[in-house]
Amino acid sequence: TEPAATKPTETKPVETQPIENEDPGVTPIEVLIAGEYVSEYTDDYIMLAYVTWDSVILSEASAEAYPKLAAALETYGREDAAFADEQLQEMIPEAERMADWMGSDFYGFSYETSCSVQRADSSIFSARFDYYAYTGGARPYYGTTAWNLDPASGSRISLSQVITDMDQLPTVLAQAMREKYDYLDQATFDDIGSILSRYAEESYVWTLGYQGVTFYFAPSEIAPSAAGSLEATLWFNEHPELFEEAYTQLPAGGYVIPVPERTQVDVDLDPEK
Repeated sequence: TEPAATKPTETKPVETQPIENEDPGVTPIEVLIAGEYVSEYTDDYIMLAYVTWDSVILSEASAEAYPKLAAALETYGREDAAFADEQLQEMIPEAERMADWMGSDFYGFSYETSCSVQRADSSIFSARFDYYAYTGGARPYYGTTAWNLDPASGSRISLSQVITDMDQLPTVLAQAMREKYDYLDQATFDDIGSILSRYAEESYVWTLGYQGVTFYFAPSEIAPSAAGSLEATLWFNEHPELFEEAYTQLPAGGYVIPVPERTQVDVDLDPEK
């Protein structure tokens, strides 16, 4: 006998609702950096002075997605070019006197700036600019400045938009610096805490990364000049109460940042600790 035919099982389609207004999360922004250079020589080809800086723009796709940020970076780029020419013209008169005195032993005055983007995504564009200048005298001067921009508007983001408790910041930051620079004497850090307690918000130089906020201090700013440049990072995982949550989110696909040359960069290799 033949087996009886099996009646097929009826199935009903599962009804699903489309997801509307799904939050894509933090999306990366592509940044392009190119070195720029202006210089001046004598008629005998002796270098008088030179100025270098980095021009920062967005890729075509990112500029289309964030037109106001792209416009802001273009504006800053024009300002940097004008500043470079101004610095060059200021250095030339003294450089000419030095060249007349030293001849080919004079190697020129300089002002150099390099950019390292610390974070570039839909929440913030944050970049550090390390400068080094020699314009005569016993030693050069150097330090760090920063841009922190809102990608949607191109305007500056203030520190109080990222830090929730500005009153607590000096104490926490002084402690972070005490732990990092434990070879400096205690009196120095007593002074640092006192100095930071009197800081205006706009006096801080800072950048936002993907693990925390880093603060930068030029030589002799808050400690003796022999200590050099100082910087310290407040980590998201160590001080979660200090940060606005929107700025602690990571891009779903990961991230990459350039590392400044000849510069120590602090990284938390065990963020779960």
